[in-house]
Amino acid sequence: MGVLLPCKENMMETNLEPTAGFEGFEKRLEIEFFVPSVFSDPDGMGLRMLSRAELNALLHVAECSIVSELKNGHFDSYVLSESSLFVYPYKIVLKTCGTTKPLKAIPLLLSYASNFSLKVKSCKYSRGAFLFPKDQPFPHGNFSDEVKFLEKYFGSLGGRAYVMGDVSGKRNWHIYSAADIGDDIDSRLEPVYTLEVCMTQLDKGLASKFFKGSCGSAAEMTQTSGIIDLLPGSNICDYAFDPCGYSMNGTEDNCFYTIHVTPEDSCSYASFECMGYNPQKVNLCNLVEKVICCFKPASFSLFLHVSGSDAVWNDVQSWGKNKCPSGYVCDGTSWELLPTGMAGYCIFKENIAGSLSFPQPGILFLDEELQLSKLKSELTKCAVKMSQYSGISAPDAGDVPLVVSPVIVDPAVEELDMLIEKINLHAQLKGPLYVMDLGLLRHWNSCEQITPRVQPLYAVKCNSDGAFLALLAALVDGFDMVSKAEGETVRKLGMSVGYIIFCKFLEIEECESLLITEKYFGLKQQVLLFKERKNR
Repeated sequence: MGVLLPCKENMMETNLEPTAGFEGFEKRLEIEFFVPSVFSDPDGMGLRMLSRAELNALLHVAECSIVSELKNGHFDSYVLSESSLFVYPYKIVLKTCGTTKPLKAIPLLLSYASNFSLKVKSCKYSRGAFLFPKDQPFPHGNFSDEVKFLEKYFGSLGGRAYVMGDVSGKRNWHIYSAADIGDDIDSRLEPVYTLEVCMTQLDKGLASKFFKGSCGSAAEMTQTSGIIDLLPGSNICDYAFDPCGYSMNGTEDNCFYTIHVTPEDSCSYASFECMGYNPQKVNLCNLVEKVICCFKPASFSLFLHVSGSDAVWNDVQSWGKNKCPSGYVCDGTSWELLPTGMAGYCIFKENIAGSLSFPQPGILFLDEELQLSKLKSELTKCAVKMSQYSGISAPDAGDVPLVVSPVIVDPAVEELDMLIEKINLHAQLKGPLYVMDLGLLRHWNSCEQITPRVQPLYAVKCNSDGAFLALLAALVDGFDMVSKAEGETVRKLGMSVGYIIFCKFLEIEECESLLITEKYFGLKQQVLLFKERKNR
């Protein structure tokens, strides 16, 4: 696990109680400089030679302040009243939330850099879509003003602005990138990976750990939330705000990671960033999974920037659906080639219903008079097939009830209330539990006896629950469908069905694409009928 170190804390009173409209999304400014000659900087300290008074003046312009610090042999890290500051010899990263003005600090920062004979190599500014854009001061009120401001200082480097993400504008990622490509940035350098995760609508129970009434200290918040286990080799400097809120910086050699939490339910938000970690040594996919487990947000966005050659382009593009954390679905991806490297942006949302359209988990509540023996084989096949789509484990065909999701239960086995409680504890459900009472199916045998020549078909549109369809597959002679989507649902469940009849005209190609095996002659007949009509 990470190591909690005593941090040097500013002794000023810090009482930051976010309002209902507190802006959690950070603005991130990163400026890198060329390494000067050894005569200009013989000790190789660069910006790390800035005094505390100079840093305070810089942050005063941005309207934030230092509350604690942690240094190592590679760089200096500072936890701020609003997020974090990282100072390397020839690079600086300023990340601030709320209504701060980090861009306003650029003139003074460039003035400091000129005193050390440092020339700008690249600049990267990025942020998400603000929750409360009207509260932002100039130039942060809109992205156009931010770009104009940045162009005044970095336009000569060939700056470019991008808006990545969804067209609604509510989940966009804004980025400005500029680099001195005339000096040919050394492609032999190892690519630097920067990963940012922005999480909204945090789990209430997990967010409550970041209130001082729940955890009395920053160290306790770091421990109980699981943050301490994210990157075990790091040293951690954390800070708890009063009455709630949390920030931390973790350092490991020349790498850092930082987390900031606004836990109030009205605007709950958490951010995670790591920079410099080698993906060959630190599995970034697993890291994201662990971060998400600490907060369990309803939705989150992921931004990955990789500096270096085009060789990492495929790595950036692999993020999204191919690297989707468990329990979530990818809701959009975009990629851009920037002057400073490659960038990918992905949006994820909680997968409450599973990848199929029916609720998960659910209970099929069977009357004790209904014979289960006839259904076991079909239900087992159904659950095995469904496991490929929604993570359901295959049941043991000899067990009654089948303790999987969906669950088949005979009320003679245990009380329904007790079963619901058991499933809720096992699955840690956040949403409603779907209960389906199939007791009326005890009349099925009677219906078969009364109408022996009738071959019943079930209309899928009435209820497309996967387990329910599997149950009916063992009873009815087939299914009636009106759309390609309904046919896909039946096909994915892998059930053995006698007839599949379409009662709505479909294109020939659509019907033929749904053919599973030749034994679905009901569908074959429909296709032939369509062909005859088309020929006429």
